[in-house]
Amino acid sequence: MRILSKIVGWRTKQNLTDTTSGFRAVGRKGIELFARSYPSDFPEVETLVLAKQCGLRIEEVPVRMVQRRHGRSSIAGLRSSYYMPEGCCGATHRHPRSKGGFVRFTIFAVALSLGFLALTIRAIRRRSLNEQAAMLWLSVSIVMVALSATLPTHLLDRAARIVGVAYPPELLLLLAALLLVVLVFHLSLIQAKLQTKVTRLTRSWIPHG
Repeated sequence: MRILSKIVGWRTKQNLTDTTSGFRAVGRKGIELFARSYPSDFPEVETLVLAKQCGLRIEEVPVRMVQRRHGRSSIAGLRSSYYMPEGCCGATHRHPRSKGGFVRFTIFAVALSLGFLALTIRAIRRRSLNEQAAMLWLSVSIVMVALSATLPTHLLDRAARIVGVAYPPELLLLLAALLLVVLVFHLSLIQAKLQTKVTRLTRSWIPHG
């Protein structure tokens, strides 16, 4: 536990003695932050780093603890061997929701989306894509730009809560998977049409009788 305290102290630039305690209170900003993103498994260590990176103030208050009377610790037995490396990874992880990191991530996402949109428009102007493919990839490019531009508004988080998805990036992966399924289905239809045309052309060239 001392190792985790040293790592968290190094990341937060603050001397914290008990980094594994889940007995804590947060203000309004902390509630809003953790409502959007809260680490799983063993969040005690990682939430301290996340809170500090997002500009929240952390203060330790001494309390009197009594011996546990019922139940047992969630990190007892073999799980304690997993807790240490998991805690170290969480403490050293850089969260994209920190002020500077999230802004850079948003700029990168918007630039990447605009670059893909420009590439699509260039392919359309050079007539490298047929009409159906051009409409498909142009729509995908516009959706990518819209999603990346709305990252600061946390629209993805709100949409995830509406459909009942606990982790917002999973909703993005689900949408991407659905897009791939639609794309594969569309390509299968095109292949079937081309196969039919090839069969007809082959039959028309076969001499009769």
